[in-house]
Amino acid sequence: MAPQVGRGADRARPFAAFTLNPIEILRILVRMSQTPNDPAGSTQQFQNFQQQAQPEKVARVNVGLIAGIVAVVALVAIIAIAIGMTM
Repeated sequence: MAPQVGRGADRARPFAAFTLNPIEILRILVRMSQTPNDPAGSTQQFQNFQQQAQPEKVARVNVGLIAGIVAVVALVAIIAIAIGMTM
């Protein structure tokens, strides 16, 4: 198959315009590694965050769990009574 030339060439390879050669990839990586980084600013922000007072967790009674356990015990008791009456 002969390579297409002209207007239809872009349609044959739709992602051809978005491919990068290795040199372009290296240029992008070098630019990324040269971005300025301020470690002092981020360290100070972390220390401020760490020094903030953390809210203490208050032990709460899980009402839903207790209600579920009571319902299961009541259901088991009703079934046991029903089976006891049939015997």
